[in-house]
Amino acid sequence: MQGFQKRIEAQYQLFAWHASNIMNCWATKGKGVTPDQLLGKKKEMVSKEDVMDRVRQKSRNLKMKKQEELLKDARGNTDDILDEERTDFASFVLRSTTA
Repeated sequence: MQGFQKRIEAQYQLFAWHASNIMNCWATKGKGVTPDQLLGKKKEMVSKEDVMDRVRQKSRNLKMKKQEELLKDARGNTDDILDEERTDFASFVLRSTTA
């Protein structure tokens, strides 16, 4: 039943968009009609504090992601360095035992 309801709502949205375009042809400047107004939907007002909280949370998430990427890069570099040191040590041991 949910899929049917979504399809009906999508059709209503398309009809409202079409009707608002036709109505806005003759509307005076600044007094146009939106599809949401025709459907009786009201936009939710968002407080400034809510917006700032969302921005702060996103910036924290970005900082954490950057730090994780830096740590991964650092770990990858240390693994490469350790591999080089191991091969150098192994070649040193081989040279010292054969000499």
